[in-house]
Amino acid sequence: KNEKNKKWKKRDAATNHSRRRHPSSALPPIPSTTAATSQHRTAMSPKDYIKFRQESGASPQQISSSKTSTTIDGRPYVPGLFVDAANDETIKDAVISIMTTTSSDQLDASSSALLSTKEIKGGNTNLLFQVSGVAKLPNLNSVENGTSDDVDAVLVRIFGAEGMIDRDIENATYAALSNANQSPAYYGRFGNGRIEGWYGQPMRTLEVEDLRNPTISNEIAKAMGRFHSQFSIPDELEVYHDPSKPSMWKQL
Repeated sequence: KNEKNKKWKKRDAATNHSRRRHPSSALPPIPSTTAATSQHRTAMSPKDYIKFRQESGASPQQISSSKTSTTIDGRPYVPGLFVDAANDETIKDAVISIMTTTSSDQLDASSSALLSTKEIKGGNTNLLFQVSGVAKLPNLNSVENGTSDDVDAVLVRIFGAEGMIDRDIENATYAALSNANQSPAYYGRFGNGRIEGWYGQPMRTLEVEDLRNPTISNEIAKAMGRFHSQFSIPDELEVYHDPSKPSMWKQL
């Protein structure tokens, strides 16, 4: 045990020395539309999602037929709202339900007509869509929920790789990253995906050839250094992320 403690103290000392040599201010910020108040939120536990689904219905069929929503970590969660990637209207409905105070049973064509969708290529396990025109929607959620009147575009992420990734853990982790301004904003979750902040323009998916570009690869390395030096796993999530062991092989 003493040897282990010495090992951790030595690692911490090296980390602090590295931070003094490479101050975080020298690293480029990650674009984020997260409201300033979000960094003060307490991280959620994946169990909060599970508890609400259990309270919403005894079976998946009951949940999927209900548009009941709740607020977890200050953001909407609508487990019964599912998006069909082949149907633009369902994508728009998810944005309206999450980004505004309009309930799912009050959705109308006039609000949907204000939005436009565009598929973003390059996702490995998820389907990605940019939805523009959000600022035109009536009844936008308040800044407290991470939204504001100047948010014109969001990213709709439709989950893939069903059964491979625990989406409760993954979503709670993403929310923690957003709270710490280490990712684009997290606005809310629906049955088979979530809504995130848009990076802004210009933006494109990197190709393999781009990674051979030293300028691009250096910026990626800086962003990774910023992430690993500044982000700490919240207490609520430590049980799911052991910092002393890699988790990818276990998951696979």
